[in-house]
Amino acid sequence: MEEDYVKTIRMMPSCFVSGQVAGTAAALALDAAKGDVGAVPYAGLRKRLEGQNHFFA
Repeated sequence: MEEDYVKTIRMMPSCFVSGQVAGTAAALALDAAKGDVGAVPYAGLRKRLEGQNHFFA
């Protein structure tokens, strides 16, 4: 049986990616969308993430 701490460690990469995307979207929202994350264009977000070497599957 897998220990609880091992399950948590296995989830960490997904959490890192989610945090990177959320933080980047928030930064773009402050710059261009006056704080509205929903107004951030996907193309701009993707371009910024690609500049950060984000992997898209």
